[in-house]
Amino acid sequence: MSEIAAVNSHVEMLNAHQPFDADFAEIFFESSSLDLQLETKAFDTLRAGVEDPEVRLVVLTGDAGHGKTHLCGLLVADLTGGSLKEASELLRGDDYGGSELARCPDGRSLRVIRDLSEKNPEAGGETLKNALEPGSTVTVVCGNDGQLRACANAAGLESVAILVNGSVTRGQMRSEDGFIALINLNHQSVVAPGDDQSILRQLLSSWVLDNDKWEECSGCARRSVCPIFHNRNQLAEHGQNGEGRIAAIETLLQVAEQTGNTITIRELLIYVAHLITGGLRCTDVEERVAERPDATDWQWGHLFHQVAFGQLLTAAQLRELDVFSGVRKLDPGRRAIRSIDDRLSDIDSSFGLFPPPYRASSGPTPTTTTAQKAEALEHKLRWRAARRWSFFEALTDSGDAGTVHPSRRVGLRHIADFTAVATDDLPERRKLEIRRSLVRGLEAIQGIHRSGQPGELYVANPAFLARNADTTVVGRKLSLGKIRLMSVGAAWRHQSGTETTDVRNAIDWIDRFVVLSLDGDAAPPGRRLELMLHEFEFLLSAAKGLRSEQFFAAEIRRLFRQLINQGPSEEDPEQLIVFSGLSRHTFMVDGEMILRTDS
Repeated sequence: MSEIAAVNSHVEMLNAHQPFDADFAEIFFESSSLDLQLETKAFDTLRAGVEDPEVRLVVLTGDAGHGKTHLCGLLVADLTGGSLKEASELLRGDDYGGSELARCPDGRSLRVIRDLSEKNPEAGGETLKNALEPGSTVTVVCGNDGQLRACANAAGLESVAILVNGSVTRGQMRSEDGFIALINLNHQSVVAPGDDQSILRQLLSSWVLDNDKWEECSGCARRSVCPIFHNRNQLAEHGQNGEGRIAAIETLLQVAEQTGNTITIRELLIYVAHLITGGLRCTDVEERVAERPDATDWQWGHLFHQVAFGQLLTAAQLRELDVFSGVRKLDPGRRAIRSIDDRLSDIDSSFGLFPPPYRASSGPTPTTTTAQKAEALEHKLRWRAARRWSFFEALTDSGDAGTVHPSRRVGLRHIADFTAVATDDLPERRKLEIRRSLVRGLEAIQGIHRSGQPGELYVANPAFLARNADTTVVGRKLSLGKIRLMSVGAAWRHQSGTETTDVRNAIDWIDRFVVLSLDGDAAPPGRRLELMLHEFEFLLSAAKGLRSEQFFAAEIRRLFRQLINQGPSEEDPEQLIVFSGLSRHTFMVDGEMILRTDS
């Protein structure tokens, strides 16, 4: 029997996960009917919470798309012994937590409120208050941070509001009385390393590595020219090649998370589905091949290393999804690195089966402006495509002395230092050097430049800074001896006074920021700066005189606002230090006179 064009039901399912709308209703929960099961530490923590006889209320909080409803479905299915589909029907039929859905091992009944926002703050607050009453029931409540605070304030439940705030500022998970357990899924990472597979690798294992899901493609006449099938084969390749490409995807998502983007499981499903399909359906491939049966110059734009950076999406779609907007900023195709580009000199060998369109160099030289622009665009697209391809192929040959790790290809030169600080894996001498550089960077973004080793951190007077951007008047000094650089785990331990902070073991976790404490080890949140990876990078670059005030305008405003809100000055109030460019001047205030005291 001759081969025919086939429609793979798995590819159709992948396309169903690409609405490119962050609010697409419960895509992860619905995916349970599509044989997708992702194991997370959050579920084990949820199960432990409802089984704790002291706990009356378990709160699941976080942005839409983290899988709060899915976790509740898994819990009900686990306690009842039924299927996830049956648990889904129980949850949907429940009248806002009014029904007993299951029995806990200790005999208490389980009630679930899928979305606290379905009621106004007053009604939601009353629900929380009822859940905290002693009795034979344990309640699981899902809601975002803002709604929880509003409901808690409406009901006068100070313990709930304190716990929600504490979950953000110090990873707190239990109320002081022990009656409330809170799981903040905004801390959850889709690429967290650990003993088990990360959420990303579980997803790839189900969607890419499962050969049964791709069996329908084996008899398709179009498979040799199909970019979807090519993407799958590239990611599923055995050995170092496939592993290197997956590791590069992990690097992109990890850096995206560490630069301030919250990637929910819902967005991960969308992203990975888009990587595999390249935005195409089987019918799209059939139509294109039918028009040009032998063409191999259109597939390149749908290969995973091209669509990974959202080039097929509109600006509005990129803004709606953190995963794409975060990865877009890391695009290696837009960065010229000499050591990389020199290795791509034979650019035609960089594309394999599906090269982008290219006018042969032996052809006629373009003579019109339009033709010259078209040639320049082709040249730019080919170089971007080659750089992206080399990014995902960087680890395929671990023995190549010229290999540049993907983490060095995303424009972040100090990622190794950030990781070492975040994981408490840095010698004390090096940590002190980085601390001094960060202090210099904080001064540089205020327009303060001085030579020598700083013994304190100068903070500008915001009033004078606003009036004259070329002159900076120092408003206060913070002692360098009190400034500490530490991981977020260390900061939380010092503040809480306990040795461990269980949130890092309770969910799939990576360190997203480091802490620069301005008042000793145990400084409260208002006296410490939490630096994401890009902010850490920017301050170290600013310390060397390299900065982009326009690109980092939002970060500069945030850091400066935190600096000027610090405690009282340690400087003599009658002394003024003024920086003008690279010059420093010192003045004394004597009654109504201002005297210059420097030479």
